[in-house]
Amino acid sequence: MAVIYSEEFGNARLGLWKITEQEDELLSLADLSPLDSETFNAFKATQRRKEWLAVRALLKNMMKNPARIGYFPDGRPFLEDLSQNISISHTKGYAAILLNDQEIPGIDIELETRSAEKVATRILTPEELESSREGEEYSNKKLLIHWCAKETVFKMVSDHSVSYLNQIHIFLNPPLAEPHPFKGTCLSEAGNLTFDLFYQSIQELIIVWGWRSGVK
Repeated sequence: MAVIYSEEFGNARLGLWKITEQEDELLSLADLSPLDSETFNAFKATQRRKEWLAVRALLKNMMKNPARIGYFPDGRPFLEDLSQNISISHTKGYAAILLNDQEIPGIDIELETRSAEKVATRILTPEELESSREGEEYSNKKLLIHWCAKETVFKMVSDHSVSYLNQIHIFLNPPLAEPHPFKGTCLSEAGNLTFDLFYQSIQELIIVWGWRSGVK
């Protein structure tokens, strides 16, 4: 199905790919280098292979010039030509990329149908849990937004020892208009960092993205 959503937000560009293609079709769309092909061939699970190819096909669609993805030792992606900063996310049936030529970007996507309460009660603060209530019950959607927001912030912090519960904090204020802007912070070795975050629902997905201003 290829790209189902593409939008620019200031210096950032967001692309979303719905994976309906067979592996052979994605392989032809991704235009892999020999090194890419070696990495791809090491994957065994069909879903992982298709998600990995969809990310490369989506990047090819978003860039005017060919670009290759490399990875820092901590696992964060980068473009080998350094023309843009990049963040990647994928979930069953979808792949997403956020590009930003000025700030460090982060993006996370998740299916709205995924149950979040078990994970959320381990990684959300009491204040974050309270803001996720609707009446006496937790809103699974609000829990998912908090969870995706913490994942998004985590992707923008080079210190991957940070605690989701104790160091990453999300300030999600109602009402949830879309795209909904909100803030996140992280107390890391670099100090107390602040992030501009946004939430949106697209088809069956929760999408949270953002950037860390002032750092390239």
